[in-house]
Amino acid sequence: METSLTNIKRKTPIDQSRITSENDKGIVITTRKSWQYIPKENITTSVSYDDGYYYNKENVPKLEKAIRTEAYNSSENPIETNYTEKARYRFGLKNVSFYNKKVNKVCGVISNYIYLNNYNYITLSVKETEGENAAVEYYILDGVSEITILPEGQEKVIKEKLFYNMPTRFTVNQIYEAPILYEDGIKSDRNYLELSLDDYENHEYTLTYIPGGDPYKYIPENPNIRVKVILRGYSDTNYTPIKIEGIVINKYGGDPDWN
Repeated sequence: METSLTNIKRKTPIDQSRITSENDKGIVITTRKSWQYIPKENITTSVSYDDGYYYNKENVPKLEKAIRTEAYNSSENPIETNYTEKARYRFGLKNVSFYNKKVNKVCGVISNYIYLNNYNYITLSVKETEGENAAVEYYILDGVSEITILPEGQEKVIKEKLFYNMPTRFTVNQIYEAPILYEDGIKSDRNYLELSLDDYENHEYTLTYIPGGDPYKYIPENPNIRVKVILRGYSDTNYTPIKIEGIVINKYGGDPDWN
């Protein structure tokens, strides 16, 4: 790293080896026969960096020539061999820009109507990526009814958002494992059933638990249904949303179709 000074008024560089005094108002430089005072407002500073200051300089790779012998059949030009030169290069990035993206903490989507036709019951299969301080909820919209459903293969409900005086989306099965309560993202030893209105007004609560009953199967009352999804985030600074890559409705049973 190298620092250089320039006299803005005269548009000339300043030899720093000739500076005899310096303060917050300016500098004094010496010449062969006199001294010169330069006010601070007439001085600009620029910094230059060596190639290896921010990155390691890479040498251009040596071109390697590979000779490939092949038959070249021509009655007019009976050349028995030929070769091809191939070059390999390394490419970098230019004019790269970085951005901050703020994601909504709560968002949702509802699918178009899906015709089921022949079935006894349905389930959901979901392909999703893990998030951080995030949760996702799935519902089946059947006429005027909204039914909670858990995708196949998911044994637990992860960090479901709790609301005052409202039940959890599924019944909580405490036989195999006690539910885990989080207060503002931090694990708490309190009982989620004993939280007061004042608690909910001052904190955010989520619950991880094993659902009771059969949360995977649903028997629709109508042949046309829709799928509803809600994505939630629980932090303003440390939040990575869950990315849903695909949702499949699985139909089971039903009468055989004859063609």
